[in-house]
Amino acid sequence: KTNSIISSEFPYLVDVDRILKSIQSMVLDDGYTDIVEYENHIGKTSKYIRVICQKKANLSKVLSDLYDNTPLEKSVKINNTVIYNGVPMTMSLLGMTNTYINHRHNCIIKLAKKELEKQQKIVHIQSGLLSATADIDNVVAVIRASASKDEARTKLRNLLGVDNEQADAILALQLGRLTKLDVNEISVKIKKAKDEIENQQNIINIRDRRNEIIIGDLERLRKKFGDDRRT
Repeated sequence: KTNSIISSEFPYLVDVDRILKSIQSMVLDDGYTDIVEYENHIGKTSKYIRVICQKKANLSKVLSDLYDNTPLEKSVKINNTVIYNGVPMTMSLLGMTNTYINHRHNCIIKLAKKELEKQQKIVHIQSGLLSATADIDNVVAVIRASASKDEARTKLRNLLGVDNEQADAILALQLGRLTKLDVNEISVKIKKAKDEIENQQNIINIRDRRNEIIIGDLERLRKKFGDDRRT
């Protein structure tokens, strides 16, 4: 059985030929006896090199020597200078990760507040329509008897106890649609909006709930854009 080391991953921007020349130099110039030969299997169907060693060689030691004397292992220094809150600074990878996570939390909270406001408005408008269905005959009579929209709005406020926004929503409907309003349909819309309000409030107030959203987003990104290392 061949006593060998197979390498299929190489440092970023390090040419494989350079690694092989360094191995050759170890053997020929430095007299390294534990390595007998090396094979280059970089091609269309394979991407690895094989270092064949003496039968009695300690492969762990040979690998450590290869890391020390060839570009098979390489450290890359990165200076992560960023602008944070308007101030330039150097951040660690952990610092950048935490900053990104906090940024996502802020974005999610802003979106949740916007959606919360939208759903609250739905409940508000639909509640006004629901009030109109409870006294639809008088609502229609008031609208028909009013000389202007302002007059109708004022009378609806007095009749139903609604505000201007709710009254305008009632007036925006044609009389034909107004008389056909479905109480059950309106109630379902209100229930659905209230459930969504509770959901958005949980997102705003509970950090773990936002963490679930962030993790889900990252999982979808990984499935869409992630792939295995190809070199």
